[in-house]
Amino acid sequence: MTGAHEDLPRGCMINLATVGSDGHEALVDLTRQLRTDGFELIRARLAEAVAVGELPAALDVTRLARFLQTVQSGMAIRARDGAEQSELEDVAELAMSGWDAMILRCTGPRAS
Repeated sequence: MTGAHEDLPRGCMINLATVGSDGHEALVDLTRQLRTDGFELIRARLAEAVAVGELPAALDVTRLARFLQTVQSGMAIRARDGAEQSELEDVAELAMSGWDAMILRCTGPRAS
């Protein structure tokens, strides 16, 4: 996301391509579908982890995938705004520090 290894634009094209793209519906539709596809990849990987016993059987993989994609999207915005790789690694580390609590929350009854 930071273009640290090559001279690449910062952020994530799929997350940021439609920001301020009013009037470009084909682009909006395409990037929305790509984000949906990305969400489905995360969800499928979590479902696979449940199937092989890496994660609890009661895990709400949709809720957890939604959280993970949201963190990734926010990191893309921070990268576009100039965040360095170390800052984004700190964000990922902080998000993952709550992994056990997230798993518990996503396996228990849904809070209202």
